Amino acid sequence: MSRKLGVGVPLDGQTTVSDWLDRWMAGKKTRPTTNRGYQSHVRYHLKPKIGHDRLTVGHLADMFAKIADESDVIRAENQARPEQHRLAGWGEPGM
Repeated sequence: MSRKLGVGVPLDGQTTVSDWLDRWMAGKKTRPTTNRGYQSHVRYHLKPKIGHDRLTVGHLADMFAKIADESDVIRAENQARPEQHRLAGWGEPGM
């Protein structure tokens, strides 16, 4: 299995997701912009949500629930934005 994953991290039950992600990122051979994107996702989304411990199904369920909650908030904010702009008088003719 370790060879199949191809990152050289021992599957000893002690490796955290954060450790695995660090090794995975170190081995990525991508364009600099792609690499920065991966690093951003790892740093801001994956490590804070599931990088702290050995991975369990519960960690993944919590992570996906948080993503869904964050998406709901963003969707609601985006839907409210045109009304906020209208109330502020933005985009009205003659403005």
